[in-house]
Amino acid sequence: MSDIRPFSRYRFIDREFLPRIPSSWLRFCWFMAVLGIATFSLIAGQAFASTYLTTLPHTSVDAGIWVYTWIASALTRLSVWIIGTRIRSRALLFLYKYFFQVVLFTFYRNLFARLQSPQQFIVIQLLSSIAVIFLHPFQVTRIWHRGLQVFLNYSKTYEEHVHAQAITFYVRGVAQNVTALSFLGWLCILHFGPNAHIYPFFRFSYNKDPYTFQLTFLATLAIWAIELVNSFIARQLMYVITNMDVTELGLNEMKEYPELTVASGKVSSNIE
Repeated sequence: MSDIRPFSRYRFIDREFLPRIPSSWLRFCWFMAVLGIATFSLIAGQAFASTYLTTLPHTSVDAGIWVYTWIASALTRLSVWIIGTRIRSRALLFLYKYFFQVVLFTFYRNLFARLQSPQQFIVIQLLSSIAVIFLHPFQVTRIWHRGLQVFLNYSKTYEEHVHAQAITFYVRGVAQNVTALSFLGWLCILHFGPNAHIYPFFRFSYNKDPYTFQLTFLATLAIWAIELVNSFIARQLMYVITNMDVTELGLNEMKEYPELTVASGKVSSNIE
């Protein structure tokens, strides 16, 4: 009898206790895990940015590696997978993708103030243009989707895959414009405002520093304009390949979940 009781107790827990855990509670636990990953990603990115700024000067290659290492963060991929497969919330997935893009572009914009030559602007923007114009449209092709199925056991249908990629590109465009406008505003405030002495990087007062406020401001405007052109070209290519309008899909997502407008605004204000 003594041998049967532990087994019986285990069977009771296995059959009676575990099924009573509501699925909503499990999704909440996964959501808390995603919040933890997002917080760690943000802190790690800030630490990375601080290290970058305190180890100047850097080459154009260094700057490119810094940006694209952050883009390829495994933590972000893990979070997107958790939201898509465990929490299964399209609205939350939209919001998290936007959060990640805002964080990425915030660091990207602040990098402009610490580059060592105009040539570095050109190199970084060239890398970004190639990624936007060629990589994003290629990721919505059937060849790419088939490759994911073969090598990664990808379970999404082609239509689901295209929709997910379109939403990702849409939130990328929103974050791109929000952070560019915010950076230009904060650049003026931190350079001309009463607290300029607290932010020496934006005073541009170093004699040996080739960068000035005017150069950074104009270069940011130029890069923003190039980004808009690149995004337009990429959207047209994606439409030709898939016959899906990225802007329309993104707007439809926000119409279906109107709370995303307020939540996205909150994300923007907190990050910036």
